Amino acid sequence: MYRLRIYQILLVLIFIISDYSLTGQSQIQELYKKSALEFKIGKYDDALITNINALKLAEQSKSCDQIAFAYLQVGKMQYYNKDRRQALVYFFKSKTLADSCKIDSIQHIVNHNIGAMYVELRITDSALFYLNTAINILKITNKYADLSKVNAVIADLYLVNNRDYVEAEKYIIEAEKYANKSNNITWVAFAKMKRGILLERFKKI
Repeated sequence: MYRLRIYQILLVLIFIISDYSLTGQSQIQELYKKSALEFKIGKYDDALITNINALKLAEQSKSCDQIAFAYLQVGKMQYYNKDRRQALVYFFKSKTLADSCKIDSIQHIVNHNIGAMYVELRITDSALFYLNTAINILKITNKYADLSKVNAVIADLYLVNNRDYVEAEKYIIEAEKYANKSNNITWVAFAKMKRGILLERFKKI
């Protein structure tokens, strides 16, 4: 009888935990929808607050995947609120969890975002390390739009920070190649824009 009672209590606890987890996930998804709407209309401060609230719920879930993604979203909103160093802090938190919990699905994103922050902060060696890490991850996938994007960011580094136009062109060629493979008009246009900037820079030499 005692063992049966213990079993019943454990069963109830399992259902409670499961129900809480489902409720928490649902609340997090609703917050992400809310932040997406806020972001779309340019309310970046509100979107940041909403994502911080989603992070708090994700932390309660103890789920590596949810917490890593929540850090990524907060970092993104910090960036759009023009706080690049704080964005970098959250991107690194996301990467730490992605590494320790082996979350391969976001590795290319966190490495790209960290690298992009270092480009804007003009820390070239670190930028190249993380951006090349993102490229190496993506090369074994068919995520051509992402490959185009990362190559375009490295091209920017050489165009703007280093003014090494020969090196920049190598990455623009790669950006163009993968953009065309992706059939994504946004990234095709983005790669062409980099080509246009390069041609303007060559004219000034």
